[in-house]
Amino acid sequence: MVDQRFFASRSDISLLDAFSAIDRPELAVRLSQEDQSRILAGAGTVPFLQDNELGFVADAAYMDAVSDCCHGIVLISRDAELPSVPPESECCFVRCDDPYQVFTLLLDFLYGDSVRLLGYCAETSPSVLGNGAHLAPNVFFGADVEVGDHVVIGPNCSIGRGVTIGHNVIIGDNVSIQCAHIGDNVVIHSGARIGAEGFGFLPRKSGPQKIPQLGRVILQNGVEIGANTCVDRGTLDDTIVGENSKIDNLVQIGHNTKIGRNCQIAAKSGFAGSSEIGDNVLFGGRASIVNKAKLGDRCVVMACSIVSKSQKADTVLAGNPAVEVKQWRRMQAKMKMMGRE
Repeated sequence: MVDQRFFASRSDISLLDAFSAIDRPELAVRLSQEDQSRILAGAGTVPFLQDNELGFVADAAYMDAVSDCCHGIVLISRDAELPSVPPESECCFVRCDDPYQVFTLLLDFLYGDSVRLLGYCAETSPSVLGNGAHLAPNVFFGADVEVGDHVVIGPNCSIGRGVTIGHNVIIGDNVSIQCAHIGDNVVIHSGARIGAEGFGFLPRKSGPQKIPQLGRVILQNGVEIGANTCVDRGTLDDTIVGENSKIDNLVQIGHNTKIGRNCQIAAKSGFAGSSEIGDNVLFGGRASIVNKAKLGDRCVVMACSIVSKSQKADTVLAGNPAVEVKQWRRMQAKMKMMGRE
């Protein structure tokens, strides 16, 4: 579900009007007479769609998730087999040649103006300003920003519309925050970028097609974000950094990433989109993880390692691709022996 606090969608738009607006007949969308008059209520993620929210499934491997849908409008490929849905389901299915591309075009139509105006600050002070808050010179706010008690915001910061900041938060100079909810006792060091667009494009013959980034960033209580670190907002879901996790300088956290509680992430680490990290995980400097991979609780990733697949809890990893550290040491020993031959 897209947060209307950050992204206002067009209102009273029927499904037929939306498809007419994107005007891409080559995508061959089929709409039943009954579904043409449905009024779109925004966009969301399968299977958590609400009434008349738009979602999609482009990969047959994810069709099982549709079985749990009781509401919404789901774009599916032309040759997809319709899943079984609950008897009480009000979900409708729209067949098209490229569900992901159609979904992306519809998102741009529904939310495009809202996304393009995110960078413009309309207010000189937040709508809610807590007791004991200190604002340095040249801080700009969007509409409906809420700032808690005893917050310090350094000079030259930009706080986008709808952002909420908890109590006892310290924000250094030259920080930008968009589409984010910041918990209590959070520290954000100089130059950090919170809630910028995620790096999402569809490869097409005409060139990369931008996927609108309509999610949020959630920094839970006690999080610390290092200088010049970037935490991208989600595509539709949230990017989350869990309680008391500490992120060093120059770290890239991609869209939809989930980082657990009490994690420590050293400088220059990278988290690809939709990766998931458990609680109490340690990342050495320049370590990284690929998209959609998952790490269990208490894992340790040694410096400069690349995690290329999901790993169970309590695993110590090293190398590229990262393997269990004992295996990596054996591999290193064998390579040294080969070099002596």
